[in-house]
Amino acid sequence: MATNKMPREHELERWLVYGVVAFLIAVVTYFAFVAPAVRDELGDGVPTLEPGISDALLRLAATRTATATPAPSTTPRPTRGAGDLSAPTVVAPTSLPGASSITIAPSEREVASFDSLDKLPAYGERSLLVGRLQAQNDSGSGDRHTDYLGGIAISLRRVPMAARLSYASLELTGLSDLGIQDQGEWTVELLDEEAAQGWADQTFDSLLAARSTGIEWLIRTSDLGTLRSNILEFSEQGREVLQSRLAAGDERVAFRISGEGGIGGQDNLFVWDTGYGPGFGSRPVLRLQYFAPTATPGPAPGEPTTVPLVVWEAEPSPAPSPTPLPEAVPRELRGNILFLSDRFGGPELMVLDVESGRVGRVTQSWPYGLSVQRERSVGDLQVGTKEVPCGSGDATILVDGDPQQNPDPARRCNQVTIRREGGAEEELTPNGFIHYDPVLSPDGTWVAYVSQASGNDEIWAHRVDRTAYRRLTDNEWEWDKHPTWSPDGTHIAFWSNRDGRKQLFRLEFATGVVERLLASPYNDWDPVWVR
Repeated sequence: MATNKMPREHELERWLVYGVVAFLIAVVTYFAFVAPAVRDELGDGVPTLEPGISDALLRLAATRTATATPAPSTTPRPTRGAGDLSAPTVVAPTSLPGASSITIAPSEREVASFDSLDKLPAYGERSLLVGRLQAQNDSGSGDRHTDYLGGIAISLRRVPMAARLSYASLELTGLSDLGIQDQGEWTVELLDEEAAQGWADQTFDSLLAARSTGIEWLIRTSDLGTLRSNILEFSEQGREVLQSRLAAGDERVAFRISGEGGIGGQDNLFVWDTGYGPGFGSRPVLRLQYFAPTATPGPAPGEPTTVPLVVWEAEPSPAPSPTPLPEAVPRELRGNILFLSDRFGGPELMVLDVESGRVGRVTQSWPYGLSVQRERSVGDLQVGTKEVPCGSGDATILVDGDPQQNPDPARRCNQVTIRREGGAEEELTPNGFIHYDPVLSPDGTWVAYVSQASGNDEIWAHRVDRTAYRRLTDNEWEWDKHPTWSPDGTHIAFWSNRDGRKQLFRLEFATGVVERLLASPYNDWDPVWVR
């Protein structure tokens, strides 16, 4: 029986053809899928940017005309470049003996690009765009120019208010240099306190119009690059401005970055890293060295106190006894705020003259206890707390007017209660969360208290007749505690850790405006406004 056999050379040719085809498929697959992924991962100098921006940058880079490299700037701008794509390492300045160092980065909602079309900040994106860029319209029918400003706010809460600065620098790291021209300058400015305080409301227009402090740095194109760090050191004058912001109790500082060709000029765009999103993770940082304030020692035995003002001082009291407290506090204390402080080491009772800001030491504690009692009782009405079950799993509670399910029916929760003379005790607060520290307004119509209904400790107010209630403070992680009404009922004082220490604040009840009562390098807490 005859069989057909392919000659050996023909079989080899067939396998050779198969091999060539397989190789071509592998090459096409690599350049179509693998190589872009590798470029994105290793950077190829530039991580993938937001949709539309990366394409515009690539078009801009392809059409750039070569020009002579500009001469080095005569303005000192310390920068450091990275020769490869490894993350940059920043060498901290030489530490002075006795100095403390701190590095502070902005949160995700404190660093963003602001563009002239959308007006609002682009929080959460990796790209801090600064300058001007021609990008395609959404319809694809044409091109448009977009101007970009960079905005950065950095909290000062971790730095002692009375700290003495010996070094300060702002550090930025480049993310993409595809869009920059061969010449140009970028300006970084320290803005005034108004821009920093109103950071949550910033838009492109308000950031553009914000006042500068006159502290600024110029960065030229030759100083920019992907993964290149720009270290902007504060001069002595700049540190003095920063020092004054600390002493004033400012909670943050703000910076604006603009490009020379960015507002109304030619296309010229640089991209720094925000540290958020899939970039290099290099956040802008404020690097500080400072000498901590020296704690004021307490007076030696037998020596007069060095406190600026002693408002009232009593003779030493005998050993504690069941004798009732006096019916009135000394008139010298009325209208002022008693509070606890660690400025002499352990907790001491102090008094604050609200109008002048002067502080004194009080040597007897009974005025504090009496003042606490008086703000929990007005006329025949008394306010207090009691512990009750938090409710069943089917129970709902109101949080800011919205019904929410009780998270843990097995818990027991403190509730604020009211009771009129001769009547029964009634729960005032909605069940389901912990409420405490209740105090009555001087006219007996409102109760201010601390509630955990929002997840952390905030100040709330509830009408005694149950017709209304209000949340007075709103924080992300900070807590506000121990409210106390002013004698005229227009303000509520409390303490908060919002700047990293226990500090005294005052809230205007009608508007909700909060201001710091006392700029103190110490811990001050548990205020009571004496009526």
